[in-house]
Order: sequence, then structure tokens, then C-alpha cells
Amino acid sequence: MYRHRYTGTCTEKVCDLAHFSYDRDNCQGPNFWDRITPCWGNCSSLLQSPININTGETIYRPFRGLKFLDLCGRISAKIRNNGHSPHFMADDRTPVKLGNVPYSGNAGFAFHEVHIHLGQWESRGSEHSIDNQFYPMEAHMVFFDDRYENIEEAQAHRGGLAVIAVMVEFSRSNGNIFKNPFFSRRQYPRLKRQAVWSRNSCANTSVCRKKSANRLNKLMEKYYTIIKSHRAERNQEIIENSYVEVKEKISLSDVLPYDWSFYTYQGSLTTPPCYETVQWIVLRCPIAVSRKAYKSLITVSDIHGNSLKKFGIRRPLQRGIKNHPRVEVERNFRCGSQGNRRNVCPIDPDGY
Repeated sequence: MYRHRYTGTCTEKVCDLAHFSYDRDNCQGPNFWDRITPCWGNCSSLLQSPININTGETIYRPFRGLKFLDLCGRISAKIRNNGHSPHFMADDRTPVKLGNVPYSGNAGFAFHEVHIHLGQWESRGSEHSIDNQFYPMEAHMVFFDDRYENIEEAQAHRGGLAVIAVMVEFSRSNGNIFKNPFFSRRQYPRLKRQAVWSRNSCANTSVCRKKSANRLNKLMEKYYTIIKSHRAERNQEIIENSYVEVKEKISLSDVLPYDWSFYTYQGSLTTPPCYETVQWIVLRCPIAVSRKAYKSLITVSDIHGNSLKKFGIRRPLQRGIKNHPRVEVERNFRCGSQGNRRNVCPIDPDGY
């Protein structure tokens, strides 16, 4: 049997003790998640995420615009490195809620946490791609239907979760994807063609008012450094002690772009147990962060002591590409439109 190169085992009978890897050559890598433990069988099912969004095949629906309760409020939060990625988590139940989630009626969704995915290369860091193009990073804001007691209960029910995905690029002052040192000269013509082609598609982001996520920058630079090392989780007490309080607190406005136009589809969590209970809301417009913030994230250690950049923390595309299942994606905006909402919150005197 192929043995796990780090722990000596490929499987774990106890679901709560199971771990996974992003190393594609590892027996606990993305292609084998469904075999690691009995509870993760969903990972090989047909409604998996992430996907490639073919904008030319998306369907326009007049969905109501996203609605947030206490959008600008800063809420108590903590951060922890769980060995796979760092998560900013809201403390208990928060007043921050999401409404007008497609196909969820009048249900309200409570905010749970936010985390950011990246890849081994800046050119392929986001989990979702739009017309086969990726961003350096992708932020996920996770919400659960507040009719359930907690996220553990909600994620086991269809439509129990809503995840807002925000594409993340680099601030202009820090260079952009077309000046990326990881690209060779031969790649520049292809990238330029993609840029020209996207102007004629729904993926065109030139209509977006660009947002430099300065508050998110500060949080990433400070707290990813603090929780850089992963602590082994031998018992619940150690897990509790591994949380670090976020003194500045967090707000959804730290992560949201100015424009809330979105694509939406039914999919899954992009990490085990891969529950297919997520209504995905992929925002059209990106935000920008500094390279310093990016570097703070890539140096965080995983459960094996590797930097997150070594294997990346992004799952390969599951649908919307050749030889993979098709997926129906809808959007609430017309191509070329200027968007439907502006996210503007007052700035505190201390910069947060």
C-alpha cells in the first residue's frame, strides 16, 4: 500500500482525527480525499467545488441584491492555524448576517469565518477560475443558515451553507499579474490575448471600481505572522489555547469589494468533508491586497511544517472543464453593466 510520507498511514477510521493534504503526489492529496476516512465519501460526488465559470454559458436571473445586517460593524473574532490554513473566526453567534441568498427564500445566514486560499504559483492561486483565468488568491466568507444551532448542524443539510468567494489580486503599487516574475516572456502574449478576450465577456472587470483592502492587509500582515507555526492538536485544551484574539476585530467590509454583482451555483465545501450543501456566491469584482500581506500568508506552516506555498491550499477544479461534469451557473447582472451596490463604510480614527 502507498504509505503517507509524513505520518506513515493513508487512512483514519475516526473521522475527527483524519487529516488531508494538498500534495497531489500524496495518498492524502486531493485525488484521494474520499478514501481517507468514511465520512469524506462526498469528495468524489458530482456536485463538487471549486469550478471553472464559463461566463458565456452563464444564465441571467434577476436575483435580489445581497443584503447584510451590520455590514460595517466590527465583531469579536479569533484566528487559528488548523494545520491546513489560518481562519479568522467570529466569536459564537454574531449580529452579522447575510440575506437574499439565491434559492433560500427569506432565510438569514449567520457569519462564521473567513479564510484565504492560494496556490503554489501566483498565476494560479484562486480555487475558482473565471473563463479559465485564475487570481493570486481567493477569500471565502462562510455563513450558515441561522435556523440551525451551529455550522456543524447546518452543513449537513441541503442549502445549509452560503459561501461568498472574493477574488484577490495585488495592489497596483505592488505590481500586477502581468508583471509577475513567475511568468516567462513566452507567457506574456498569451496573457495579453486573455486580457483582450475578457473585455468582451461577462468576466470583464474594467467596470469594477477597484478596492484596495487596506484593513485586510493589516490583519493579514499582523496575525498570519503570529500564528505562523502550527501546534499539534492532541486534545481539546490545546485546540482552545491555539486561538489568538483579533484585537482589532473584523468586519465583512474588510473583504467585500465595492460591487456585489455575483455568479451563483450549487456546490460543496472545497475541503473535507466536502458536503454538497453550499450555495456559492462568486463575486464578479476583485479586491486588492499588498504583496507583504501575501508573503505573510505563504510563510504560514501546515501540519507537516511546510510553508503553505509549497503545495498551495487550493483544491483542483472539479467541474466546468474538459472531461469533468458540467455545471449550471447563474448571475444577477447583465454583461457590461456597472454593478448594483456600493460597499462604503466609515473609517475609524485608528485606521481600522
